[in-house]
Amino acid sequence: ILNTREKLILDKMKETGKVKMSHLRKLVEIPKASFSRHIQELEKKKLIIRLCEGKNKFVQLIAKGF
Repeated sequence: ILNTREKLILDKMKETGKVKMSHLRKLVEIPKASFSRHIQELEKKKLIIRLCEGKNKFVQLIAKGF
C-alpha cells in the first residue's frame, strides 16, 4: 500500500524515467529526510532501484505496469 508521497514520487518517475535523485526530490518538493525515507520504502517494496554512476545517484522504476 502506497502513501500519497510515494504515489507522487512514482508518478514523477513515470514521466521522467531514470532520474537523478536530487532532481526528483526538487520535482516532488519533499524535504530531504522524508524523501530518503520514501525512496527506501519504495525500494523495499521492489518498485524502484537505486543506481550509482560515479558520484551521481539515480533511481529507476522496476514495475512498469502500475
